[in-house]
Amino acid sequence: MHSIRVHPERKFISMAKVPPFHFKKPNTKSVYHDNDKCTEGNNIEKQYLASGTAGRLRCEHCNHLA
Repeated sequence: MHSIRVHPERKFISMAKVPPFHFKKPNTKSVYHDNDKCTEGNNIEKQYLASGTAGRLRCEHCNHLA
C-alpha cells in the first residue's frame, strides 16, 4: 500500500513513489519510472519490466508527477 502525502505549501496530493523500474525491450525509450501514477510506466508489459534505473534518465511524466 502506498502512502499519500499532502504538501502544505503546494496544496496538492503527491502520489507515492515506487522502486525504480525500466523497459528492457529493444528500441524503446531509455528512461526509468518511479511513480505509480505514470501512464507510460503502467503500460509496460510485465515480461519487459526490469528493476532499477539502468543508468537512465527519469521519465518526463514521472518528473511532472513528483
